[in-house]
Amino acid sequence: LDKNKIEILRNGVDSATYSPVHVPVKPEVPTVSIIGRLSGPKGDVAYKVLEEICIKNPIDPSIKINVVGGMVIPERFKKFQDRVSLSGFVGKVSDQIANSSVVIGSGRVAMESLMMAKPTIAFGEATYEGLVTAETYQTVLRSNFGDIVESGTWDTSRLGQDISAGLEMGKIPE
Repeated sequence: LDKNKIEILRNGVDSATYSPVHVPVKPEVPTVSIIGRLSGPKGDVAYKVLEEICIKNPIDPSIKINVVGGMVIPERFKKFQDRVSLSGFVGKVSDQIANSSVVIGSGRVAMESLMMAKPTIAFGEATYEGLVTAETYQTVLRSNFGDIVESGTWDTSRLGQDISAGLEMGKIPE
């Protein structure tokens, strides 16, 4: 293989589909969306997030929590159904991102969210990276937004702070 002729494109995305909307969408209520599969390691991450923000350190109940992903909602997620909206599989993820104040995801979801100028919290199969900022972007990108690192941690102790900071970043002037 000639390395001069090969380029790796991670999570190829059509940037025209995932670009900032011309008129920013302001959800009726602040909305945190957790987007990704609900099975396997991605499901474990989504479950960990919900455990943190619904049970261990509950976030403000006025903040809507939307969980998007999976053809079938696993039984273990049903304990959160009084606090969260469990959307399951959706055909157009860009609409879910557009209607979110903050997105929690990894890999392609995080890339799409950032391209739509949405505050994004990177939490993947390997590690919790936190709120993506200009200062953390290069580090977070190297881990594919938390999906690949040699040794990482799922320490979500700052998740509530990251959500609050993301909500502040995403405020649209009245």
